[in-house]
Amino acid sequence: MYPARYESWFATESQELDSQSSCASPILDLDQISYDLDHASWTHNPTLSPIDINARSLDDSINPDTSVLFSTTLPSSIHPTGTQSDASDTAIIPFSDDSDTLPLEPDILLKSNTPADLMRLFSANLIQRRAGTHRWEIECPDCKAWIKTTLPTQILSNLDAPGYFNTLSDHRQGKKCLKGRNQADSSPSLSAASSSASSISLHFTPSDTSHAINACPGVPIHWPVPGPSFLETFPVGRASAGQGVLLFDIDTRGNIPCAYSQNCAGATTTSMSPCSGCTEVVGFIEHLLSLAQDTKPHTKYRFLSHSDMVNVARQYSAENNRLKLKGLNDARRVLHILTQLDDYKSLIMALSENNIPRLQHILTVALKRGSSIRQIINTLEDSLAALPSLRTLQAHQNFTSITPTIGPITPDQLDSNIKNLLLNPLSDSSLPRRGYSVLMDKIALEERASHHRASNSVIGLCHSHSHLVDPSLHTYDSALRIAEKLAEGKIHLGKEMSVIAVGSFGDDEIFPVLAAPTCKCEDSEKMISIFMLIRDRWKETGAEEKLGPIFSFATDGDSTWRAAGHRLFLKTELSMTSKLYGTLSHMQGLNLATGEGEITLDFDYKHIFKRWCTLLRNRKGMKLVNGHTVNRAVLARYLSWLPDQDETSILKLLNPDDPQDVPRAIELMQAIITLSKNEFDTMTMSVGECADIAAIKILGAVLESILLPFIDVTLSLHQQIAHLSRYEHLTFTFFHLHRSAFMPHVLYYDSQTMVKNACFCIAKQQKLDGSQKFWLIQTGDDRLEKLFGITRMRGQHNSAMNYSQALDRIGAAKDIDTVFKKHPDLESGSRRLKITHVEGLDHIRCDLWVGDVVASHCDLPSVWKDGRDKALTVLTDAHVSAVCCAFNEFFLQDGCDLMRPWGENKYLGITSDIDGHGIESSVNSASGLPILSESILVAGPTSVEEETELDEDVLTLEEALTHDVAFGSPNIDHTIPSTSHPDTPVLVSGPGINPDDYLLVHGKYIHKETICRRVLNKYFIAKSLNRQERVYSTGFTKVNCQRELPGRSITGSDTFIIGDVFLTIIRINLTVTIALVRSTSIEHHSITCHDILASNIRTPDVKLTGQILTLIPMHQPAEQRSWLWTGDYVKTRSEIQGIKQTTEKVVEITVPGLLVELVNPETTCVRMRDDINSDKFFALNNLRNTWIIKELTLSLACDTLWRNACEHSISIKNILHIPTPSDPSMFPYALPDGSVGIVCIEASQQLAAAELGPLDDCPLCGVKTDSMRAHIGIHILRASHGIKETLKEEVGLTYPCRFCGQSGRNECKIQIKVSSKGSVSLETHCPYFHVFRYANADIGSKNRPSRNVPLKCELCHPSLTPVTGKKSCAESGFVDAVWRYNMIQHLDDVHPQYAHPKNPTGHPLPLDILNTFTLTSLEQRDTSIPESQWLMPLFDSDDDKENQPGPSTRKRKNKNTGNMNAKKARKSA
Repeated sequence: MYPARYESWFATESQELDSQSSCASPILDLDQISYDLDHASWTHNPTLSPIDINARSLDDSINPDTSVLFSTTLPSSIHPTGTQSDASDTAIIPFSDDSDTLPLEPDILLKSNTPADLMRLFSANLIQRRAGTHRWEIECPDCKAWIKTTLPTQILSNLDAPGYFNTLSDHRQGKKCLKGRNQADSSPSLSAASSSASSISLHFTPSDTSHAINACPGVPIHWPVPGPSFLETFPVGRASAGQGVLLFDIDTRGNIPCAYSQNCAGATTTSMSPCSGCTEVVGFIEHLLSLAQDTKPHTKYRFLSHSDMVNVARQYSAENNRLKLKGLNDARRVLHILTQLDDYKSLIMALSENNIPRLQHILTVALKRGSSIRQIINTLEDSLAALPSLRTLQAHQNFTSITPTIGPITPDQLDSNIKNLLLNPLSDSSLPRRGYSVLMDKIALEERASHHRASNSVIGLCHSHSHLVDPSLHTYDSALRIAEKLAEGKIHLGKEMSVIAVGSFGDDEIFPVLAAPTCKCEDSEKMISIFMLIRDRWKETGAEEKLGPIFSFATDGDSTWRAAGHRLFLKTELSMTSKLYGTLSHMQGLNLATGEGEITLDFDYKHIFKRWCTLLRNRKGMKLVNGHTVNRAVLARYLSWLPDQDETSILKLLNPDDPQDVPRAIELMQAIITLSKNEFDTMTMSVGECADIAAIKILGAVLESILLPFIDVTLSLHQQIAHLSRYEHLTFTFFHLHRSAFMPHVLYYDSQTMVKNACFCIAKQQKLDGSQKFWLIQTGDDRLEKLFGITRMRGQHNSAMNYSQALDRIGAAKDIDTVFKKHPDLESGSRRLKITHVEGLDHIRCDLWVGDVVASHCDLPSVWKDGRDKALTVLTDAHVSAVCCAFNEFFLQDGCDLMRPWGENKYLGITSDIDGHGIESSVNSASGLPILSESILVAGPTSVEEETELDEDVLTLEEALTHDVAFGSPNIDHTIPSTSHPDTPVLVSGPGINPDDYLLVHGKYIHKETICRRVLNKYFIAKSLNRQERVYSTGFTKVNCQRELPGRSITGSDTFIIGDVFLTIIRINLTVTIALVRSTSIEHHSITCHDILASNIRTPDVKLTGQILTLIPMHQPAEQRSWLWTGDYVKTRSEIQGIKQTTEKVVEITVPGLLVELVNPETTCVRMRDDINSDKFFALNNLRNTWIIKELTLSLACDTLWRNACEHSISIKNILHIPTPSDPSMFPYALPDGSVGIVCIEASQQLAAAELGPLDDCPLCGVKTDSMRAHIGIHILRASHGIKETLKEEVGLTYPCRFCGQSGRNECKIQIKVSSKGSVSLETHCPYFHVFRYANADIGSKNRPSRNVPLKCELCHPSLTPVTGKKSCAESGFVDAVWRYNMIQHLDDVHPQYAHPKNPTGHPLPLDILNTFTLTSLEQRDTSIPESQWLMPLFDSDDDKENQPGPSTRKRKNKNTGNMNAKKARKSA
């Protein structure tokens, strides 16, 4: 294979076997990868790089500077200067065709000492280099010291840049080099060597030999080893001798690497073949190739290539991971074994320490079942605790079973449930006399019908309409009849289940007495009948006598139930003979309306908490104190002042994922209460911040009054009612001031009703048995919500259920709830209904309450007065006017109380309207029932699906039913003889099979449940298990949907935030003036945001909403005068709907950013000024700091904003207009003499001209009018119909002029020109002519319905159609026009052959011509034309928009959408 002298280059077989031990090491030793190489022994060619792929042609001559990748010495036949060692025997090798010489002058280059010159010396091999420890080093030619370069030794690159020689240049100029130069006297001088070398050319001259000498091309290395590259797969270690030095050279600059022997002659006489010395390397390279292609596993690392080493490293990494995984598995296995050992130890301890009854039987049964040790231990623990088994419970325990509602709700269903669930179980127990509350709520159902075996009926049909069909399943036709009614929409499947339960005050246990499926179509009349039925059956069954009377009916706030409860339980005033009258009549302001049996209506307090938080999270917020707005943005700004709140927590409070999350709602309320109780340094706060904090303090007092009675377990019943009394009076005051701007009518009604019911129930319990405790937390329907939570839990991960499943689950939930009441430690609770998010703490139970809640210990009249006094204290501190707090005067009015703030026996919020701005209700003194609007008695719109064809569907269903027999039918016993027709199959029988559960369908028996599934539930669609998705899919919008831009830091000087003030111009009457506005909302690109950059405000995409501040001037000269904010806002009178009373309402405006001028007013203290009347600043905060702004600033801003409006073409009518304030002296800002302080004169003049218009005298009647065209048109139209008028001049008989009404005048002749684009031009010389907008006049309006405009008669002057290939026809000139009201006369005179509304005979007119002069109903009605003389238009309909207003910014929906040819050309004159 290779010469014998190369045998020492390779390791022997024994040496290779010695490396097996190292290969078996489980840990990769990186030291084995590094080669034991001596870098100092290398001679590396700086001009050659391992990544240099420039090919060297074999025809090229050998350059003396050409080197190889690795080499100990240059080939012996080549001298560094470029000559052969034996010049006498060997001819000179030519390397260049250039005969010119390039002399090198080392002395000059050394003297210049530039990096470029030093690099030239290095390129001529006059400066040596070596591999240092970390960097390449070059030898100084003066002191012979080795100087480090910046090139690391790991980079095998050429020193081909002058920058590498900067260190040598600096070194030769230093003292260290000078000292070393003096000490190196014996060293050979470079200049001497260079002088001898200077005479030698750095090239070879051509020889005159007769034989051609070629350069040795070396041995090409063909390396078919798979891998990234040749250098990475070449085993350098195998070609090394001891110190890792290659015994041959490799040139990698070409496409194919070449090898050069150490004994390479450098030249050869044979073209394209290596010299004799390089030929000896061929066998050696072939042997290396065979070893590289077949690497043995036991090969030492030093003999592997780089690619092989990478594979070895990956193998060890994979092995390491495998061992780690094995260790983790072993650890888990050991832990499992240890756990089993612990279980065995526990079993042994249980057997040794306890006397377990029937131990052998328990162990035998457990082992037969294959129970684990843990299960056996649990069974033994149950045995020790004497817990019965499931079989024992089924044999001896009566489980709750609710009678289903099949068809309408009947007394028998209620009687059965009341007796079975309440009277029978509680008959033997001696219960104290307590009042009971009827709880009402709904739970979602899947709209699926099912078969009820006991009654042989279909259940799941809504109780409101199921009386329209027989639900019994006697035959298959019965199922088809029910399916037909469902398809017709006459009956419905239940969407929800209305559950009504009864629970006592004093016991948390509740008892469902009714569970009926509903389609949510009940009206208040239907619910009243259900309420009355429950009330009557409670008495008739004896439950009232044995258990106690019904105190209240509680609901969650359903609008239909609210309306029904209002009509039934606010029916009559409390009688003076009642036992309760002596107590409740002394509670001034308390509403005393009750129902029969003194039953009151109640609402759940947790739902009120959630609705309060919905109001707080609203963008509009609420008005407090003197009209100050507190909304979501204001709360977000100031909640960050709390130490335990950050941006993330505030975002969760104000934008929760689930708005129905009770803990989150209570957390928000508590955070506001904490903020309101903090003490702030008002001296360092701005005026706006002081006003905001004052409003938040009021809000905190209101929220504290309603929240603490239900969550503070230390409060006594006396303290709870005191808080609720304070809440009643505070909300009454602010609702009386701001109405729905403070809170929705419905929320006000519900919260006031809740407090009223609590007072009534306590008074009733005092008369019934005052020694009993009364827990306020048992009001509302929260206990029923808990029962629903357990009901959903019964479905495991699938909470969806149909009516049949819901009955079973709610019965099981009742049993589970009974266990939880006896063992509260077993209950984990429901997260969404908890008071807090703390795990393990569910609803605040009665046994956790530590305050005194004995009913007789609460004196209602005194505690009521105590709460009112506390409310007065809060209102006085808030600087609320004493007139607004005169409760004594308010409640002395007839029919005025806390639930009827304005008297007149009117209740607010009793409508189905969500925002509570609907019609109020009152109590009819004659009938005793509250009078409700008709909208209350009608439920919301219901979606009725389109009728479906059943002919083909029935056949398909029958085929599907019979097809299922082969797969799901029970076995048929053919031994039973048939008693019917021979073609009838035998009855179904078998173990556990009831033949009555099957119906015969086309010769096959089908189970009735299958029929229900296939026939009645054919179009069933499962509801989402996500409650929020179910709510939003029905069309409800997420109230707290976050559509806000992320806020920036409010500390920036260029940021405008909510609460900052700005200036804008507005219209009031005929005056355009300036207004200082405090922002309450910012809208950018239709998205609300908390702040915005000041530079982005003045754009059309920005809208600012705010309240106008009231300003009063100082007693100063006009040029020095300033205006101060009184702390109040501009208000206007607003009528209360249904009542002949008005209240003040804060004016809130929205203006575009183009009409906004930012301002930063200064702060001043009212107490420190003697040039103002301080009595007018009563609405300010206690510090009496306010804003002050100069009149010059207001005037300049007013003029600037008007110029902006003109520049952006904003018309005077588009500037915001506000109604007259309730106090006209407050706005427009008035001077002490009553005149307007700041007025934009130019804008006001334009406004007056636009509003009043030019008033001209009518030439016919003499009346002044601002629209002569419309006025004269009325006269002309009346004259054409023969209606007589008293006029100075009569209307012309033939073709009267629209401007003057006269006929026969040449100057009144009018001509028209219609361009190809549709624009209209008119020419007339009538003296009464005035410019008008043709497009608006052609459409008309409600105020000016006359549409008398000049028309071009298409019969006289037909329009030419465009010529083919041209865009349009040539435009015609002016032609004679005909006024619209004269068109019929023109047809009679010029075109008598055509028919029209007054001449029915003749050829029909083209429709487009007929429509041009047809009159509308509004035109003829406005001119007082009798309907008998009306000209009936073809399109006449009051619903049609024949008289639309002129162009506006709002887009109208075109009825001809989709018809491009219906587009009408725009006309203008």
